Amino acid sequence: MTRLRGSPGDESKPAFVFALIFFVLAAGIVAAGYSYYRNYERQFLVEAAHQLSAIAELKVGELAQWRKERMGDGGILFKNASFSALVRRFLKKPEDPDAQRQLHAWLDKYGLHFQYDRIRLLDAQGVTRLSLPAGLPTVSTSVAKGISNALQSGQVTLQDFYRSENDQKISLAILVPIDNNRIKNERGERCQPK
Repeated sequence: MTRLRGSPGDESKPAFVFALIFFVLAAGIVAAGYSYYRNYERQFLVEAAHQLSAIAELKVGELAQWRKERMGDGGILFKNASFSALVRRFLKKPEDPDAQRQLHAWLDKYGLHFQYDRIRLLDAQGVTRLSLPAGLPTVSTSVAKGISNALQSGQVTLQDFYRSENDQKISLAILVPIDNNRIKNERGERCQPK
């Protein structure tokens, strides 16, 4: 038996068809992979955006709560008749040991329970009359400007971030008008619990 041979172009036809099928399948796999990757990337970005949005909302809520708590801390002394009378007594007679002891008792509680690291009793001119801890340097110029704003408003005021000229620390302060005599109490930044 003799086998007939086909024309020379017949052998290259199946190879061409297989190569074409291979390239079409390869292109389809690459296109499907790219499409899957783009879809996954889009879903990942949307999920990340939702997570960041949730974290941002949580942090905004925490900051609002923190501010509310600090203003509440100041509200304890704000328009407090007993404390105002004690401050007036101390300012009239600074050497009065009973007034000093009672003021220290009030203000020590702020340092202990609310964890403020600096507490000052200032007069209307911004002069420190009593401080915890004792011997603090003069208030920073930012706080001194804040005192005049708090005196004018007659409200508990949150002094925004400022850098103290004395120790270069960045702090926040709560300025609390004590009574109608426009006496102010400046409390420094809140410490983190140990």
